[in-house]
Amino acid sequence: MNFKKTREVLLPKFKLEKNYNLVEALKSMGVTALFDKDSNMTGISDHRITIDLFKHQGTITVNEEGTQAAAMTTVGFMPLTTQVRFTVDRPFLFLIYEHRTSCLLFMGRVANPTKS
Repeated sequence: MNFKKTREVLLPKFKLEKNYNLVEALKSMGVTALFDKDSNMTGISDHRITIDLFKHQGTITVNEEGTQAAAMTTVGFMPLTTQVRFTVDRPFLFLIYEHRTSCLLFMGRVANPTKS
């Protein structure tokens, strides 16, 4: 017989938000035409335009109801009959990985999981 071990992972409640200005990051990757005032953006607008602001906000919330990452799918944790219990009560890193696309969606660090 093949018995699967179940595990219960106890995470602290936390919410992390981070804002990024992507202009310099995009320029460093060679995406410069978007930010040039002399660029031809006629495919986007009939007016002369340039992009001077490019921001991204990432948010992740972990609570009793599960994990929610920005506008991504919410994943709920079900109560399990457990054989192994793992309580996260020290600093930790977390990753949210989407298997279907093999993409790392979020990565973060919780420095003090005991702080409310």
